[in-house]
Amino acid sequence: MGGLGSQLDAAYQDVDGTMSRADGGARRDQSDLATVDATVLSLTDRSREDTVVLTTDPVFLALYPYWGFLASFGPYSNPLGRYPERVAEITRWADARTPADLAADLRSSPFGAPDAFVLRAAAPTDGHVVDGAGAGLPGAYYLRITENTFPNDPNLYVRWLAFDPAAMAGMAVRTVGAYVVVVPSPEQ
Repeated sequence: MGGLGSQLDAAYQDVDGTMSRADGGARRDQSDLATVDATVLSLTDRSREDTVVLTTDPVFLALYPYWGFLASFGPYSNPLGRYPERVAEITRWADARTPADLAADLRSSPFGAPDAFVLRAAAPTDGHVVDGAGAGLPGAYYLRITENTFPNDPNLYVRWLAFDPAAMAGMAVRTVGAYVVVVPSPEQ
């Protein structure tokens, strides 16, 4: 096969649109995305075209046509989207410890607030830095943030923001497999 072995392995281990693998192996976390989509639609009671979602899961936004609050990868974001400023704003939200603080932060956001958050339900195990009020707390919700560090090699810095679940009390929260869907109430 002359060097194709690893490429063939990767092809057989990759997933299709239903998140099934050609080799019959275990499905990936993304296999829950259809249920995540249904949950966002149900909790927001809005169409996808009218819903802004904060997630950095590129597969979710590729499969379902929501408006993304933040680009999945900072280095590929449009400069007009003000990625660094949005990351700073989301970091401020992740530092909130009470529902009142988070609600005030969302209301005062210069970018508006997302209609839904699609976060990770489990602590990352990739060894990257974890920031935010939820860091180290059991049950925290996580969002992956990437930053361009070119010309360094590697030129992508990854960190996780941990949201304190207590700050999201009063919001609609549903766990869907590896994900947590959070929808602020309209009053917030």
